[in-house]
Amino acid sequence: MRLIFIRVFSFLALVGFIASLFIHIASFFCFSTSDESILILSVGIFVVILPMQWLKSGKRQRWWKMLDILPNWLVSMCGFVAIYAFFNFFIMMVLMESGYGEFRDGNYYLMSHNKIIREITEQKFHWFNAYRTRLFSGHWMIFYIFAFAGLWFANHTAQHQPGTVTEDERRENVM
Repeated sequence: MRLIFIRVFSFLALVGFIASLFIHIASFFCFSTSDESILILSVGIFVVILPMQWLKSGKRQRWWKMLDILPNWLVSMCGFVAIYAFFNFFIMMVLMESGYGEFRDGNYYLMSHNKIIREITEQKFHWFNAYRTRLFSGHWMIFYIFAFAGLWFANHTAQHQPGTVTEDERRENVM
């Protein structure tokens, strides 16, 4: 039962990562998501992070123990996504001019903390929303890939605990 639980949430973390990656790439082409989509993918992070933390609770395992078990490609991907998200954050803050686009009273504005900074064109409005999407999706990617890695680790340790019967052993015993 525990392995099924882990695998379901691993799959959800992988789906969340792939969705955020596609949205992130699309934002380079002036694609932006709705506030509802941002909310769904942001809340989805907790759907996969909390089970990972729950599985880890009570265990005093250090993060570097994961490095011995996780495949090199996953460790590299986590590192790359973390570094990318760091730089993406600052680049987006510069491009967004620390504001966001808003349509109000038939005009497009660059806003910051609910105050108008300046009026902008419709095209700039769409780009500011794409930047906001890129800012969010850059962070979604890091949370989803780290949740996937943590759940992969939990799956591996659950399968290799003393007294745990693996699926292959279970099939052999049935036959």
